[in-house]
Amino acid sequence: MKVHVSRRKLESYAYILVQENRITHVDNRFLKLSGYGKDDIMGQDISQVCSELLRLTYDIRLLKRGQETACFLFTKDLYPRKVTVMLRQENDVKIIGFKEDINWSIEDKFPFIDRLCDHNTLGTGIFAITPNIVLLKANETFLSFFDEPFNKRENAIGRQIQEFVTGWKGSGAEKIWEKILEKGEYFHINEYEYDRLERGTTYWKTILMPIHGKNGVQYVAEVTEEITQVVLDRKRIEEQNVMISQQKEQLEMALQMKDEFFSMISHEFKTPLNVIYSAVQAMELICGDELSDKGKGFINKIRQNTFRQLRLVNNILDITRMNARQFSMHIKNLDIVFLTKAIAESVELYAKQKDIQINFTSEVEQAVIGIDDEKYERILLNLMSNAIKFTPRNGRINVNLADNEDTIRIEIEDTGIGIPKEKQKEIFERFGQVDSSLSRQAEGTGIGLSLVKRFVEAMGGNISLTSEVGTGSTFTILLPKNQAEEVDTFNSPLGLTNDRLINTIRIEFSDIYLT
Repeated sequence: MKVHVSRRKLESYAYILVQENRITHVDNRFLKLSGYGKDDIMGQDISQVCSELLRLTYDIRLLKRGQETACFLFTKDLYPRKVTVMLRQENDVKIIGFKEDINWSIEDKFPFIDRLCDHNTLGTGIFAITPNIVLLKANETFLSFFDEPFNKRENAIGRQIQEFVTGWKGSGAEKIWEKILEKGEYFHINEYEYDRLERGTTYWKTILMPIHGKNGVQYVAEVTEEITQVVLDRKRIEEQNVMISQQKEQLEMALQMKDEFFSMISHEFKTPLNVIYSAVQAMELICGDELSDKGKGFINKIRQNTFRQLRLVNNILDITRMNARQFSMHIKNLDIVFLTKAIAESVELYAKQKDIQINFTSEVEQAVIGIDDEKYERILLNLMSNAIKFTPRNGRINVNLADNEDTIRIEIEDTGIGIPKEKQKEIFERFGQVDSSLSRQAEGTGIGLSLVKRFVEAMGGNISLTSEVGTGSTFTILLPKNQAEEVDTFNSPLGLTNDRLINTIRIEFSDIYLT
């Protein structure tokens, strides 16, 4: 049956004719508008063509006679066109017209977002609110986020969001969109979790930009980046940090128990050592004249090794106290020039055994600063005993003191064996000792310099080393020129002839045998 259609009524519309829900005629303008051929459309069910081929964002079955409505139509190439659809009827023939809005194109409407879509760095999509949320355009990165088969353009473009996003209904993402459409506000979230995709829990960084029209939000542009791997890596690191923290706590507890054990054992060792030393003194006092030279030699060896063990015990106790933060400094205002010179001169007897010359020089006659004299004693005696041990015969040790504005600089320089560069950091570590033939001959645990460093730092200073193998080493100490609050007499800073210094020298120099 031939139907005559008024050209006046349809002059600005592309149209199709429908009888009994089947398409019986297609206007050439409609073919040009949609990009489809006659064979794609003729004889097909109108509802199926509109929903499946054209992906019309309005349900054509709801269109009333004489009604016109705006919606989107998608071409064969899935390009969105904004059209007005109207329905006319002559007898039993429906005339459905499509009029394109020639002032609307996705490139002109969203130039920046459209350019983002052309690149695949970030997932970018443009949605129309019809009022359903319909995907107008998206790049490959955006589509790759979805489960199959919706990661293909032909299965997502022109579809409602709940059709291609797995588990959309009732999800957190749906609630976010509802809020945006209600308030019309820009939305940016650095991280959110979506656990309804087939591949499991995923994490996303998203920007949603609503675009307003006369009746509220008409479009939403989305820029999304999947950050699942970043979040999983971060969570893995956080878990590892928790594990490391727990292991650290366990290690610290073990170290604390070890320090407590060392402290207990050291105290237990110190008591018999003091008894042995007292017995040696008593033997020398009571029957010293009756001992043979061989017996006196044995007594000297006992005393020497007693001092060595006392030095080890004292060092372990001090390190244990420092680790337990139970270590205290007794700062006094003392003349460090007088003190340093006296200590240097007090060990000349040990140096002469190897024909080593000790020289003391100072740029200033007097410098009163706040220091712990007993700790300073042990610092210098340890450094000088090492210098004597590791300096060959006929060598030289220079003790130099200088004023450096805010600090006092003390240098102990020797012409000894030197320390390899790769080993220089190790010597300040606990039990660190340079592995050379000469150092192996010198007995000791290697904890002395670790303790020296901690003593210096406890007084607010620092210690450094420069050394060259075969030439010698220089230890440099910088101490601040601060003074203690309480006033102390510094004219006789230590009483250097007292028993304490003599005893300290004997202990620190216990590895150097007097002939």
